[in-house]
Amino acid sequence: EFGHRQPARSIRFSRSGLELVSACHDGLIRVFPRDKGVPRLTLKGFAEPVQSVTFAEDDRLIAAADKNGLLRFWDTESGIVRSVVQSPGGRIYSLSASQTDGMVAAGDRSGYLRIWDAGQGARSRILASERPVSDLKLAASGSDCFVSFEYEILALALRNGDQHAPAEMPNRSEWTRVPIRWMSHRMSKSVAVSADSRVVAIGDGFNQIALLDAETGTPTRTISIPGSPFFPHCMAFSSNQDELLAGGSPGDLAIIDLRNEPAVPKRIEGVVSDVWQFAFTPD
Repeated sequence: EFGHRQPARSIRFSRSGLELVSACHDGLIRVFPRDKGVPRLTLKGFAEPVQSVTFAEDDRLIAAADKNGLLRFWDTESGIVRSVVQSPGGRIYSLSASQTDGMVAAGDRSGYLRIWDAGQGARSRILASERPVSDLKLAASGSDCFVSFEYEILALALRNGDQHAPAEMPNRSEWTRVPIRWMSHRMSKSVAVSADSRVVAIGDGFNQIALLDAETGTPTRTISIPGSPFFPHCMAFSSNQDELLAGGSPGDLAIIDLRNEPAVPKRIEGVVSDVWQFAFTPD
């Protein structure tokens, strides 16, 4: 067990699977070896609760954001702060990093999606919507970003071949300058992307999870969660893509074996509070 005196709102395993990073309500970031409950590093600098944390730049950096939109980047080995940036849109609900090229995406409650170069802390793009960003996931390659605005899921093409999308998009009317591959009008607070970036999972408030083709947005499967109302706050694919884990409230956690047709969800008992975050190890 990895103990916290206050709630841990976000956790991520490193790409190697050897370390776990957690973000806590007390403003601290802790880096744990996978097989030990004692942190190797405790990172400070936030005065407010930390909402989201992730490894970035092939595990060389840690990015974290607090409820006021302050984003910090640390060196994973030394714990030295590499850069500090402020999101003017306020609370950042979700962070996601590509696996190799240092891209980090942050979505906030004002509907702004910002793409950062984690190594430099430099903002490369601003995109905007009329509604808060509830969740987002970058594809492993960083070529696409899948964004949930609660009642819309957008698949954004961040690159065209080797070219990045336009550098600055501050106006909400300029979404047309961003290549939108597809849009799905489904209620969702959580989105997950498979390791090969070919499948997107979204969950609604009606005990259903839909699997979509990441290229076209076409629904391929719909999975029903039996029992009491299930509204997933978070979802994740296993690295081999055989399983999907979904967690929500009140105290709901379900694991779904995708090898079966139809897929059979299994509720995990014994969770007594809302599930806001979890992670599979890479193996």
